[in-house]
Amino acid sequence: MMATSRQPNSENLLESIIGLTEQRTQQSLENCLIETMRDLTGAVRVALYGLSSDANNRVLVLSQFSHAAGQPRYFESQAGIPPEIVLRDAAEAFRKCLENQEVVDVPQPDFGGVRILYPVLGAEEHLTGLLAVDYLALSPSNHRLISAFLRIYQNYQNLLSENQRDRLTGLLNRRTFEDQINQILAEQRAALEAGETGSCYFLTIFDIDFFKKINDTYGHLYGDEVLLLFARLMRQTFRGEDLLYRFGGEEFVVLLKATDTGSCLKILERFRQNVENFAFPQVGRVTVSGGCVAITGKGLQTTLLDHADQALYYAKNHGRNQILHYEQLVEAGKLAVTDQEGSVDLF
Repeated sequence: MMATSRQPNSENLLESIIGLTEQRTQQSLENCLIETMRDLTGAVRVALYGLSSDANNRVLVLSQFSHAAGQPRYFESQAGIPPEIVLRDAAEAFRKCLENQEVVDVPQPDFGGVRILYPVLGAEEHLTGLLAVDYLALSPSNHRLISAFLRIYQNYQNLLSENQRDRLTGLLNRRTFEDQINQILAEQRAALEAGETGSCYFLTIFDIDFFKKINDTYGHLYGDEVLLLFARLMRQTFRGEDLLYRFGGEEFVVLLKATDTGSCLKILERFRQNVENFAFPQVGRVTVSGGCVAITGKGLQTTLLDHADQALYYAKNHGRNQILHYEQLVEAGKLAVTDQEGSVDLF
């Protein structure tokens, strides 16, 4: 028998709110949201999209997805949820939901139900994505429940975001980096054990060249402006799926998803050029050095940071204004691994 709309009792609702506020990462929070929406309302399927950018396009990228247990697979194949939606090519309903920030109903003749699209808001009412909920039949009370629950989700997401982000730049902080890179490493190890190829990530540490001189010459207010503009250049250059961090001072980090080393270095070089070509107010020309290392799932977080830092150290001591790859430096004989933990000698 197919799922239909159900009415949650107050006890189930309170347990769901408690479950939501127990989450400590964005991914677990998103997963909790869609599982809760499915369980409380009896939805056939729930999908959460995050709003991202791809070149000049605004793109909805599937973040989380859940369908009701025991439902026929044709729900996914015939009325399926695409992994990515380019808004300029999207159905009118998706554009209407996001542009007007309003709830939109979309009939689904493939299974005789309806899809409800809800805009998802983040900090300061900023649009962050879209929730798509499929029903065979929708009751007005469940419609109100989802709208109210999304407000709770938004408020808690704001609190979570404040704890995960650097106060000055708004980039993710080091604590969040540790959680996320450990999750990436765990996923890669699981893929290796299963004989599969996991997602390919690269860790890069950036350091603004001669930043102390900028502070000493122009003052900390201009120094902070350089940091803010540098963070903005990171957001403009890298994609929504790349994870951007400020570790403190003039040190920044990116976890970049790329198909191979060549693609990664091409993106990093574009960022280096964007920084060099940008006219920073009062300060003028600013450059950046960086060290990059591939994340393979075989090493520890500390080893990866050490390798990236060694490549950065080499870049800064051999001309600055460049981003160098750890493995390439080792292969070229410019860095030599001297122990199992990744300590190196410079030549």
